[in-house]
Amino acid sequence: MFRKGSDPLGEEFGPGRISNPDDWQNILDDLQNQGVEIVHREGVMGYSPSKGKPGQLVIDDNASYGALLHERQHYLDDVKQGFPGMEYHFQAKNRLKMELNAYMKEIHWAESIGRKDIANSLFENYMNERALLTNHLR
Repeated sequence: MFRKGSDPLGEEFGPGRISNPDDWQNILDDLQNQGVEIVHREGVMGYSPSKGKPGQLVIDDNASYGALLHERQHYLDDVKQGFPGMEYHFQAKNRLKMELNAYMKEIHWAESIGRKDIANSLFENYMNERALLTNHLR
């Protein structure tokens, strides 16, 4: 399930399929046309890479448009790296870079609609996730 505060765009604007229906559907259609398997599951959002081919996008239909932008960015980063598989994605430096890229998509979108407060919340979420990802390095 989503934790409180984990999807501040969703808390403010509701599901992306309602707040941005055309963009939402266009992104899902584009991902599916590129070979990404789309799985709808309540309470879960994530992109799971596959070695040598597009992975799987698990999506909560109640997630925000920003959350979909975030997960699409993980796919785009996977494409850029040539679909290297999970091993690549679990290396801390690669994961941190990809999380920053994904959060910045959400942050830029929040700023573009005049919601610097939400952009700041999203950056805090990134910093918290970064701390979790690097805790074992200390």
